[in-house]
Amino acid sequence: MISKTILKSFLFCSIFTWTATSEAYIPPSFYVVRMLAKKHSSVKNGVVIKHKLSFFKKNGDTDQVFTETIFIKENQDVTIQVQEQDQSLLYIFKRSLEDNLKLRPLLYDLLFLSDGTKVFNYFKKLGLPLKTEKELQTEKMEGQNYVIEKFLSLSRIENRIAITINKNDAVASLLPTPSLWIEKDSFLPLKAAWDQFEFQFSSYYVYENGFLYPRNIHVLKNNTLWFKLETIELTLKKSMDSIKIPENNQDSFSEPFDLYFKWIR
Repeated sequence: MISKTILKSFLFCSIFTWTATSEAYIPPSFYVVRMLAKKHSSVKNGVVIKHKLSFFKKNGDTDQVFTETIFIKENQDVTIQVQEQDQSLLYIFKRSLEDNLKLRPLLYDLLFLSDGTKVFNYFKKLGLPLKTEKELQTEKMEGQNYVIEKFLSLSRIENRIAITINKNDAVASLLPTPSLWIEKDSFLPLKAAWDQFEFQFSSYYVYENGFLYPRNIHVLKNNTLWFKLETIELTLKKSMDSIKIPENNQDSFSEPFDLYFKWIR
């Protein structure tokens, strides 16, 4: 008969092997992006978000604090209103997400846009090494469902398993761009790197219709904390027609909003 000790060892090894194998599986990149975009289906009509926006000095001390309100209509038209701490109006900025001639900030695709094909194509435009389902089926070996993508890997971010999409093989601390870290189980973005910026998303909260949005977003510029967004209020809208959206649009901004509106908003 098999001793209890041997049986326990066998069961432990079997469970460990199964767990390690299941964690090692990486879904294809087209599926990862599709699921990421699907998370945003609740906001396709409209959303209004209010943030506390804090900029930091290079030594880590708080520099300036503002209130930011974002109006996004039908995943196309964006209006940003920035107010001083006394609620006086500072800036109004507008952007169209349908303008294919300009690069749009990465945050819209990571947190709001629900068209999986649109998000996939934009990520490829930025240089992410993504492959379509057709490409993977064409390249696969006999017996494979899809070819294994060499630019996809698994990593850990604060004890969460993330799918890393990274074209550069350099050390992760060097922040090669563009790169994405998407949580494997939820398909929520945990981190992204693009140009001189690193985006960190944490403390996801479940809002209306199951929409998940981070309560905290930290953005580093050249490896130093630049600003932090803290979500104050988020409201989903079936229609934005009844919402009073600021009309005036400005095109000249002082620091730090010149870079903020170019790369973030």
